[in-house]
Amino acid sequence: MENNAIIMDLESSTGRLAEAFMGFPVNEFNRSISTDTWSAGDIAEHLYIVESFIGKMITGATRPSNRDPLQKATLVGTTFNDFEKKFTAAREISPTQNPKDRDEISSKLINNRTLLVNLLKTHDLTVSCLDFIHPKFGELTRAEWIYFIIYHGDRHLHQLENVRKFIAL
Repeated sequence: MENNAIIMDLESSTGRLAEAFMGFPVNEFNRSISTDTWSAGDIAEHLYIVESFIGKMITGATRPSNRDPLQKATLVGTTFNDFEKKFTAAREISPTQNPKDRDEISSKLINNRTLLVNLLKTHDLTVSCLDFIHPKFGELTRAEWIYFIIYHGDRHLHQLENVRKFIAL
């Protein structure tokens, strides 16, 4: 499996997210469209929580996979790119009610993704991860989890654009 392509995809996704978050003025970063929607800060914190969990999980228990290591990547992408479908985050991966510091949370997210890039350089991406079985997608390989991060981030980029339009940036 070609790790360089996945690394490039993750780095590209990270750049898009960093640019989007830094495009919000500090005084608008915690502003949401309504009481039942997330601010840019909430989105950043949610991504950080999810991606930190995945980073720990993919270094846990694994086993060799007997299928294409990217078999489920398209399904993950299609699911996250369906913007008509609404998802509710579990409490464990929901943002706190506290205001977020734009530079701090963006830095934490980027640093976590840098750690993932380094992991991709040294770990077998074809193995299935066993510490967490996704309720919708089932058992995923390390490569599929990385694409989960990328597509999940892309979904939230779309959400960030909606927040940006609302607050007229």
